[in-house]
Amino acid sequence: MLFSATPSNWVDAPTLLTFGGATGAVFAINVVARKVFRLNHPGVPFAASTVIAFVLAASQSTLHTVTGWVVAIVNSCMLFCASVGANEVVTDAATEKPVGKGEPQGKQPKKPIPALTSFFRKT
Repeated sequence: MLFSATPSNWVDAPTLLTFGGATGAVFAINVVARKVFRLNHPGVPFAASTVIAFVLAASQSTLHTVTGWVVAIVNSCMLFCASVGANEVVTDAATEKPVGKGEPQGKQPKKPIPALTSFFRKT
């Protein structure tokens, strides 16, 4: 069965509570920070992932124990790593690679697509 996705339910609380939804939110925040505010620093995705992880933990009332705090810290680190990894996969896919043993074969490398370059590198 195919479910239709309407714009009203693309991002909501149940979506953000999933790992993929939270990772997508961190990724989107980082892209906006890079494109709009020219913030190309790894602290931006780390701050976004930390805020999202702790807000989600607080919304589920799990911060009243030490274990809840540890889980929130680990979740923020996992969100950071996942969003950075997703960004690097997109950047790697958009970057031209030389053929055969790493030597260029006489072809000039293509310029990377600005929208797909890493938010850790200057565009």
